[in-house]
Amino acid sequence: PPAAAPSQPAAMPEMMSFNLNDINLDLDATPSQLPQEDNTSSGRLTEENPLETKLSLAEEFRAIGDFEGARSLAEEVLAEASGTLKTKAGTFLADLA
Repeated sequence: PPAAAPSQPAAMPEMMSFNLNDINLDLDATPSQLPQEDNTSSGRLTEENPLETKLSLAEEFRAIGDFEGARSLAEEVLAEASGTLKTKAGTFLADLA
């Protein structure tokens, strides 16, 4: 037997509303005339040393109780870093013990 046709048409999803007042279409504006972005809260990554990031991640691992993961990352930093970062990694490992 043929399938019964639906009695009601499918509901349309709600349209999203947009505020178009903030859009600047002035393509001739110089950079000084354009609105400035706040880079501190935009979520953009800074150009940070990957080893600093790794040590920071080790600190987060320690904070959530993953001491083995924290130790592993800190040991990598200790092996590859130099200067104050190497000292920080050593201190971090000593604190884990």
